[in-house]
Amino acid sequence: MNTPPSEPSTRLQSNISRLRALGAHKPRLRVGYLPPWPPVGGLRLVLPFRRNWLLIMIVGILLVIFSVPLVSVALRPGPKGDSLFSLVFTLFHVFWGLGWSVGVGVLVLLFLVLLVGREVVVVRSDLMLIRLDLLGVGVGGEYEAWGISNLRSALPDAAKGSSWRGSHLAFDYYSIPVEFGSAVVEPRASEILDLVRSKLALSNGGPDFSVPSQPLTINPESDKRADWTESGLDPFLPKDRSAKTAANSGLGASLSSSSTKALILANLVPLAGVWLLGWDIGEIMLLYWAESGIIGFFTLLKMVVVGRWSTLFYGPFFIGHYGAFMAGHLLFVFTFFVQGLEAKGSVTVVEVVERFIALWPALLALVVSHGFSFLVNFLGRREFTATTVQKQMAEPYSRIMIMHLTIILGGFLVMGLGSSLPALLLLMVAKIGVDLRSHTRQHH
Repeated sequence: MNTPPSEPSTRLQSNISRLRALGAHKPRLRVGYLPPWPPVGGLRLVLPFRRNWLLIMIVGILLVIFSVPLVSVALRPGPKGDSLFSLVFTLFHVFWGLGWSVGVGVLVLLFLVLLVGREVVVVRSDLMLIRLDLLGVGVGGEYEAWGISNLRSALPDAAKGSSWRGSHLAFDYYSIPVEFGSAVVEPRASEILDLVRSKLALSNGGPDFSVPSQPLTINPESDKRADWTESGLDPFLPKDRSAKTAANSGLGASLSSSSTKALILANLVPLAGVWLLGWDIGEIMLLYWAESGIIGFFTLLKMVVVGRWSTLFYGPFFIGHYGAFMAGHLLFVFTFFVQGLEAKGSVTVVEVVERFIALWPALLALVVSHGFSFLVNFLGRREFTATTVQKQMAEPYSRIMIMHLTIILGGFLVMGLGSSLPALLLLMVAKIGVDLRSHTRQHH
């Protein structure tokens, strides 16, 4: 059955798409702290906010249900001692709890917004900010004054998805309807409209509120933007990104690029360790495990660059599932390649740390290599302009899975051959080949 065009979700998606299509004139998403006083020469209004007590109760019940596993894991006693198993057990549960807490945190935030949140409007002669506020911190949209028209009162309309608002306010933003406020009845509605109109009326001819605005014609010279930094606001997301921006920054990484050469040099350090220092399959597998952690660290930095404020949500979730993966993988590496299945007893945390300290030259080389690629490719070539936070979260897994499948299969082969030098060298050469293929594909 086809969805009728008048369905609220379809209308909402259509309006959001139209707002995004405004390009430089689309509403700016703002998040941060807002002082409880109006801007100089401006207006700050706290609008009535309609409470849905049934929804508040449902969200509260879900919050309790989702909090139970988190609390039970936090109170569960772990194994005692300083063994590697105890460390992995603790780390796995910490990372799992961090990932799970993201969902619990979202429910807490939603519950508080529904219970004590409010809608705030801040108006200046050139801008209008509508935001959802919670104890001074909130998120909202910033609209250009010259795009606002037909400021009016509106009645609830189930077809438009505004029935929950009751009587509310609305305006057209470059002919696109925008609704705000809830349970705003007369005479309060007229008072708010008059106040907003008086502040938006510019001295040199302000917006015309009597008729809808004409379709937007983009004029780059008219892209005037006011700075709200004096109100403590920061952009929620970076400026518009496009593949064109990345394309203009140069060709992708090739076998002759500086970042590829740095990757090759970093992978030659373990070869020197095997040849000169007598590193065996255990040290090599620990080193490659640590490289996965280095990749995860720079992935988190990329998420911060791409998502900025949104990393507050995506970051803990990524650290949770990636950290749990790394913890389990460490136990696997030690069990099969460092200790061996026939070993008795458990290795201590001190012994684990000592093994990693012995690998410091190779670890430093890998940090420098991945850091150099981050600076040259992701920042220097502006790769961040053509990606998303969600894509960055998934990106390390595709590279790591292929790399570790090669390493693990090769590792068992090396163990079968008695950890001989030729077998170790063959394993590392295969790993370098997989790295080069993944690196050039990722940065092309």
